[in-house]
Amino acid sequence: MFNRFLGLSFLLSIALYACASTAGHEIIESYEAESEKTEIIGWLKAYDEWELHPTPQLNAYHPIDSKGESRCIPLAIEPSPANRTWAKLNGKLVKLNGKFIPYSDLDEADSPVERALNRKYYAGIIIFNACLNDFVFEAESISLVSK
Repeated sequence: MFNRFLGLSFLLSIALYACASTAGHEIIESYEAESEKTEIIGWLKAYDEWELHPTPQLNAYHPIDSKGESRCIPLAIEPSPANRTWAKLNGKLVKLNGKFIPYSDLDEADSPVERALNRKYYAGIIIFNACLNDFVFEAESISLVSK
C-alpha cells in the first residue's frame, strides 16, 4: 500500500510540475523518492475548508470543471494556535511543506448519517474535500512565496 502511494504521489508530482511549467504558477510539487516529505506551491484559501489552489482566483474556481492536476488540494492542518495564524496568508502565493495522504485514509465519522455522507476527519476536523481530490495535504509548515 505504501509503495503504491509513493508511486501515485510521484506520478502526481510529474503531472503537477508539467502543468506548472507551462501555465505559470500552478500548484507545484517537488518529490524526493527517499522521503514522504513534499513541498507544494499555490494560492491559499484559509477559510471554510482550507485549500491550496492552482490560480489566485479562489472564488472563480470550480472543481467539477477542473481535471486532475488542475484541481485544488484540501489541506489537513493540526488545530494549534500557531497554525491558526496561517489564516493571515489567505489569498497569497505560499509554499507548504508536508506530505500527501489519501483522502480514503482519513478517520471515518462516528455516526451512521455522517458515514453515509462519506465524511472524513483529520485531527477531529472535518475535511469535506470540496476539491474532489483523491488526496489531502498534511501541511507542517508554510512560507510566503515572492512572485
